[in-house]
Amino acid sequence: MPTLDEIVKDKMARLTSVPDSMVTAADRAQLNMLKKAEELISKMDIVDGKIVFNDKNIQLISSISRELEGAIIDDAYVSSLTSFAKEFNTQATINNNYFYKIIQDFEPKSVYQSTLKIAQQNAINLLSQDAVTAQIVSPIKDTLLSAVTNGGSFSDTMNAIREVATNTEKSDGLLTRYVKRVAYDSYAVADRQYTKVISEDLGLEFYKYQGGEIADTRCFCEERHGNWYHKKEIQDWGIGKGVGKCGFPWQGMNANTNSDTIFSFVAGYNCKHSLIPVITSRVPKQWVDRAKRLGYYNN
Repeated sequence: MPTLDEIVKDKMARLTSVPDSMVTAADRAQLNMLKKAEELISKMDIVDGKIVFNDKNIQLISSISRELEGAIIDDAYVSSLTSFAKEFNTQATINNNYFYKIIQDFEPKSVYQSTLKIAQQNAINLLSQDAVTAQIVSPIKDTLLSAVTNGGSFSDTMNAIREVATNTEKSDGLLTRYVKRVAYDSYAVADRQYTKVISEDLGLEFYKYQGGEIADTRCFCEERHGNWYHKKEIQDWGIGKGVGKCGFPWQGMNANTNSDTIFSFVAGYNCKHSLIPVITSRVPKQWVDRAKRLGYYNN
């Protein structure tokens, strides 16, 4: 059985490593889609470098859209999504092992799993065909329609499509950008929600603000990383109280953050930190005293 520190380390590392697999799948799907787009668009009628406005090209747009969807949501992408969904259950098991370590006679309840399933299904929906293809196929379809109806330049049209479907050092393509945001955030939020439901059920009051080493850590996380806080103080952050120099709303804060959802969103979009519930006897005395001094803890 791993130690408590090993369990937490594994839990936190997986907030990045598990979504990474979906990002890799998105990178490959985006590249496949771009190759297919270049192949199909070259079949359009072109005169003097301009895309011709005619029935053939108009009809090709619908055909191209369908084939691009197929190039994205292929067997490899579906397999990656299936594997990603299963990792939600593995993460729950890791969280259960954490609570086994700190709470005597801890037993998972069916309601915990029910909460997880909702978050899991939400992630699947956001990464499935309709949601994913809407992020990139729809913009490409609009670009093609504009080019055909206006007799646009073939080279300009292809350059525009390559721009939104290519990862660069400065930015990701539309598909990779979308999948990266959804995969990281949905997985982290599911993990935090599962943890919060259990900690509330067990009556735990203190949390440690914890995460990995991140080069671009935002102000909100930098001020709190490695510290212990009472849940009432954390709730105050969600409504802008005691947030310190980072301000409110702070950089990257999820617009839906409030005194309840702060436990799920923490610092906001693409946040790699979590609030780890801790039994009071394991909280350093100076942090318990601080919570008392601020009026958050009275025991």
